[in-house]
Amino acid sequence: MELSVSLPLFAVLLLSLAVLFVWGIKSYFYMVSDWQLQRDVQYSMKRISSDIMYANRVEYGSGYINITGKTDTNLSTSVRYELTRENFPRIRRNNQPLTGESTLGAVEIEQMDFEMAGPSAVYIHIRGKNRLTGHSYELRSAEYMLQKQGGS
Repeated sequence: MELSVSLPLFAVLLLSLAVLFVWGIKSYFYMVSDWQLQRDVQYSMKRISSDIMYANRVEYGSGYINITGKTDTNLSTSVRYELTRENFPRIRRNNQPLTGESTLGAVEIEQMDFEMAGPSAVYIHIRGKNRLTGHSYELRSAEYMLQKQGGS
């Protein structure tokens, strides 16, 4: 008699624990996936901003920017960032992936826009989306070149 009462109660308790465990694992993957989205957008913004800061010339269009500058040893450098339209849209730096290498999150960069905001300032806008959670994350910044556009 005691076994017939305690066995269903134990089964319900065990099922509840299993559901809580699965929910916790799912929440963890969603959290890591959203973190990956934020990291990709922030890292891209940091790299682009850094390159613009030391640039003396910037050319941009829809989804790309070419940055030309000089190193501290006076060597010319040229960097191209572009938003690709692959299965997972991502940002590439000189044809090398800068974003989109996560195995946990389905992160895609939806938008990357640039606009001149004066003779030496570039307005940057990057927006990404997590296809797993549906969350979006975007950053906007204005970065100033240490030298004016076209300067030496």
